[in-house]
Amino acid sequence: MKIVQQTDVLADRYGIEKALDLIADAGFDGYDYSAFHMKDDSSPMNGENYMDLAKKIKAKADERGLKCYQAHAPFPSAKKDDKVFNAGIKEKIIRSMEIAAFLGAEMIVVHPMQHLPYTMNAEKLYELNMAFYRSLIPYAEKFGIKIAVENMFQGDKNRDVCFDGVCADGREFKKYIDDLNSSYITGCLDLGHCGLCGREAQDMLRILGAERITCLHIHDNDYFKDKHTLPCTMSMNWDEICKALAEIGYKGHFTFESDNFLKRYDDEFIPTALRFMYDTAKYLVAKIEKYA
Repeated sequence: MKIVQQTDVLADRYGIEKALDLIADAGFDGYDYSAFHMKDDSSPMNGENYMDLAKKIKAKADERGLKCYQAHAPFPSAKKDDKVFNAGIKEKIIRSMEIAAFLGAEMIVVHPMQHLPYTMNAEKLYELNMAFYRSLIPYAEKFGIKIAVENMFQGDKNRDVCFDGVCADGREFKKYIDDLNSSYITGCLDLGHCGLCGREAQDMLRILGAERITCLHIHDNDYFKDKHTLPCTMSMNWDEICKALAEIGYKGHFTFESDNFLKRYDDEFIPTALRFMYDTAKYLVAKIEKYA
């Protein structure tokens, strides 16, 4: 099982090339290319020379012995009543798929559409998402990359609480993957999102199984807020999660989406914090292997 760090926080702070240096220096096997910035028209990756930029990223990663194991498309995949954003986001997602495939990613996480209140629109969102993901499959085939559907949550700003979004329930998530029925569609279980919707990550893993969940977003939280911080620092039960991963025979990689953990450290301490993140991953991977 490879240990993978996403580029989001580090690339925003230092630029992508220094981010890759820091990831390599900390011992990680590879990186998850975070294309979140592509939602904005101003992102250089939305310009004409985007493949030249991708070549620079790949050259740096190759120089440092890092593989891009997975990536994350820009999101959200739709906004309510925002015709301008919705008119452009799909092409940005498709371009991010092309970039990720060039970098060597095996899969790219693409958020489902959930721009409508889920509790009143679950069936409509299902129909919209079936059409949305099916429209992306030809591009996945063209570029040679899998699309990973992710479990989501929604929030009530008035009450400051989280609740179900698309695929928050394991049975619905299973239906999405099975109904799309394509070798280019897979599942990414965001472990932290599970608890925000009143579910345990270990239970979701057992419902979905390793045939549907081939990649993870690994981070911790307090079951109230989407903290995206380091495992074993908050409330999730990592021993049970490791047992479940071993039980289902998970075959994917250990991919952090927990780099908010780094945000409050000064620059001089970032290498130390990254090494601790890597050591935490090694500790948890050893648990998974022990239970296998």
